Amino acid sequence: MEKKQERLLSIDALRGFDMIWIAGGATLVNKLDGAIGSEVTGVLAANMQHAQWEGFTFLDIIMPLFLFITGCSMVFSFQKRIEKHGRKKVYRHVLQRFVLLWLLGMIYQGNLLSLQWEKIDFFSNTLQAIAIGYLGASLILLLKSIKWQIGATAFLLITYWGLVHFIPGFDLTVEGNFAIYIDQLLFKSHIGNAEYAWILPSLNFTATVMLGVFAGEVLTNTSIGKNKKLKHLIIIGLGLSISGFIISFHDPCIKKLWTSSFTLISGGYCTLLLSIFYGIIDVAGYKKWATPFVVLGKNALLVYMVFAYNRFVDTGAIAHRIVFGAEPYLQKWYPVLVSCLALAILLGIFYYLNKKQTFIKI
Repeated sequence: MEKKQERLLSIDALRGFDMIWIAGGATLVNKLDGAIGSEVTGVLAANMQHAQWEGFTFLDIIMPLFLFITGCSMVFSFQKRIEKHGRKKVYRHVLQRFVLLWLLGMIYQGNLLSLQWEKIDFFSNTLQAIAIGYLGASLILLLKSIKWQIGATAFLLITYWGLVHFIPGFDLTVEGNFAIYIDQLLFKSHIGNAEYAWILPSLNFTATVMLGVFAGEVLTNTSIGKNKKLKHLIIIGLGLSISGFIISFHDPCIKKLWTSSFTLISGGYCTLLLSIFYGIIDVAGYKKWATPFVVLGKNALLVYMVFAYNRFVDTGAIAHRIVFGAEPYLQKWYPVLVSCLALAILLGIFYYLNKKQTFIKI
């Protein structure tokens, strides 16, 4: 029996694994495909793009994994905070965090800093999905019984499934679905990518966070050992994935609508990824290999806000300025060099911040 529950290294590592793909990892894979051009690299590069509508690619796991890990982390801190500070103070913090994440999402992707009303998008970013999923999961956690929490999560999945399938006059096409219709009705011109839905999928954003909560409940269960926890995670992950695939024959797997089948499939994959990281790092004890992921995972918000997709700091441009003289000699391999150096710069920055114990959190 484990006497004390501490923050698990595997969760930080998995969070960093999630971040590295949007902060240079996907670019490196694409550049390798450009240099090698093989069938294998072509498949890998295709998975560095989101599915156009139906389907699932590797890159489609990034956003649900961010929400899922939020749920895992809640378990390690939420009840302890309630016991220490009381519900009122904890839920004040929840609301503050919700507002801050929402505003950061508007800054990142909602054009808030343009200070032009007509350009602002209200709900269009991963951080806002995390915010509303975190808020919803916090309310569900008031239901102390795990059975009631599972029931509430199932209710969210079923409710969203019913809304997108059984409202007359709507279907699951890009132009004809009910979820995007609601966004367009309420947001009008203040909407980001018109192929993405946000308001109704908030039900399943919350469900995704709750799937992370359930995984966290397994990890914090002091009545079972590490090997049994690992077995439970694998079973849950397989169960969720298989369930999602089965219902996808009726409820297609569409990330842009965050359908219930997508929620289950992605939640299953997230749980299986967690089991891999947990098994290698916390069960088998192999930790050093995960250090690059850990230093990113401990500062995930900073990675996302500043370095993801080169939104504010372009490490690729910095790398190019350093090695531009090599371009004539390396030719098609030059973009690979730039991508590798860009990742090295990113990791160097976060190694330094980790060494100085500098972490940006809200």
